[in-house]
Amino acid sequence: YYRASGCPIVMHILDSSDEAQEHPELKQLISSPNLVYTKYDSDIPPTTKFYDGMQKVTTSYAVLWADDDLMVPGSFEGGVRFLEEHRDYSIAHGQSGLFQAAAVRGEEPVIRVSPYAQSSYADATASQRLITYLSAYTTTFYSIHRTQNLRSNLQQCCLYSFGYMWTELALGCLSII
Repeated sequence: YYRASGCPIVMHILDSSDEAQEHPELKQLISSPNLVYTKYDSDIPPTTKFYDGMQKVTTSYAVLWADDDLMVPGSFEGGVRFLEEHRDYSIAHGQSGLFQAAAVRGEEPVIRVSPYAQSSYADATASQRLITYLSAYTTTFYSIHRTQNLRSNLQQCCLYSFGYMWTELALGCLSII
């Protein structure tokens, strides 16, 4: 999808899967010039892997996303433009959607797409922003981050040995503050 869409960004795949990547199309993608592929041991904690991967990022902005998430390449430009124009903001995100497939009592699966609410956190003080964020929590994990901030925040999560779920919450809180 990303290759076919003409995705203009360099992607870093941080692979800690147990199985070897043998599919020919995947092997071709891994050798693409717009892709950096790093294989990790399957026992590496996700936060450690993210932090290590962030050391390879050379751009001013970065996005983390998991293998079960879909990012729309055309949306990056708007988020980066927003951050360029608003130097006091640490992250940007736009519309998000939630895709669900569910089957009811043996019937064919029904596929639903619904909005995933994202909020803006522009209160005057860090403590006000944090209270607003935690009062109606939605993840900011998959937002466009300023690389230096994301790298520093991930370093803090590694320093305190946060697990994946705590890292998601901590990254949001640190970005909001």
